[in-house]
Amino acid sequence: MSPPGGGNNKVDPRLMSLYCVFNITTPSQKATQQIYSSILGRHLHEFPEECITIIDQITTATLSLYYQCCEKLPRTPVKFHYIFNLRDLSRVYEGLLLSTKDKINSKPKLIRLWRNECIRVFADRLVSETDKNLVVDGIIGGLVKQYFKDTEEDVLKNPILFADYMESDPTDDEKEDPRLYEDLGDWSVV
Repeated sequence: MSPPGGGNNKVDPRLMSLYCVFNITTPSQKATQQIYSSILGRHLHEFPEECITIIDQITTATLSLYYQCCEKLPRTPVKFHYIFNLRDLSRVYEGLLLSTKDKINSKPKLIRLWRNECIRVFADRLVSETDKNLVVDGIIGGLVKQYFKDTEEDVLKNPILFADYMESDPTDDEKEDPRLYEDLGDWSVV
């Protein structure tokens, strides 16, 4: 509500008394780490042990990606949509929560799913090839090499295609399709 003058009218105090202002500050990096690690840990509690042991590494790598994107890809008049916030982190974790222990049953598969979600959330909105290469090959590739050295070859393999329609049967109207999010592997499979 602007002060009166310049085309703005004074707002009645009775109306103002009906409003309440909330200010929520951005959580610290430690709190954010704890929140997202807890979410992923709860989902992966029945997965193989090798998947459970990398929960903190995935969260640390995701936060590092987020902070690097905020720093290296600033908003400009041409790239006005380069706004990164906690919703982006939530979208990455939303994709990770689509995993099932049937299809994502090893450490390389989980990290590959994480890479796919990071590319989907952060790189797909970028408009120039330079920016996309910076995020996909530079930042995400560097994070895979830094945090997940033993699975680097499997995780960085291209193309990276995940979907949930491989086991569906469009001809059978009676059957409820299992929508299992899985790595499709190659264009020939698709």
